[in-house]
Amino acid sequence: MLTTIDVMTKLREATTEHHKRAEGHRFQKSLVKGELPEAGYVAWLGQMLLVHRALEQELDALASRCPEVATVLGDDWRKEDRLLTDLVHFGASPLVTPNAATIGLIEQIREIGSCGRSLLGMFYVLEGSTNGGVFIARAVRHAYGLNGDGTRYLDPYGGMQRKRWAGFKARMADLDLSGSDADAMVAAAQSMFDGITAVSEDLATNAWSASV
Repeated sequence: MLTTIDVMTKLREATTEHHKRAEGHRFQKSLVKGELPEAGYVAWLGQMLLVHRALEQELDALASRCPEVATVLGDDWRKEDRLLTDLVHFGASPLVTPNAATIGLIEQIREIGSCGRSLLGMFYVLEGSTNGGVFIARAVRHAYGLNGDGTRYLDPYGGMQRKRWAGFKARMADLDLSGSDADAMVAAAQSMFDGITAVSEDLATNAWSASV
């Protein structure tokens, strides 16, 4: 019998500093403030498309051989189509060239994907970002004069956001995990936060350092 692990609390507490670095990056702060040039926002959407595509491919493969992962993911969890819709709104090509940091993060996703349920730690980070995404979407809509189009990724669930997050937390809590399982999930979450920080730095350094 495995010891019950409060994995959501463990994830939150063990990734606090990683989370702060990611959301405190100058690129992300400019996005939140609505100060990022539109081209920067579109470039960010493109890199996130590549990240989500890689993660979703690995999660689909994992869920096909691990039913409990499919249960945790639930319905309508994928974000790739939302990102594509946002890019189309701005007239941007879906054929995105990955930055160096994005390539590195995708390699980590694939490596962790071979290790089983720990991949849910990476999903925890991106799914959790939908909570703050609701507020970022408001800033983006104001900054670029949008009426909702162009922010489907940031605000994927609308008025169902709290219910969606509560459901995810409950399903994660139902997982039967050992201490080592939870530790691996935490390490995966930390990698995702750090990967997102690196992607933000690439975007800022390569194209928008003068304005962000």
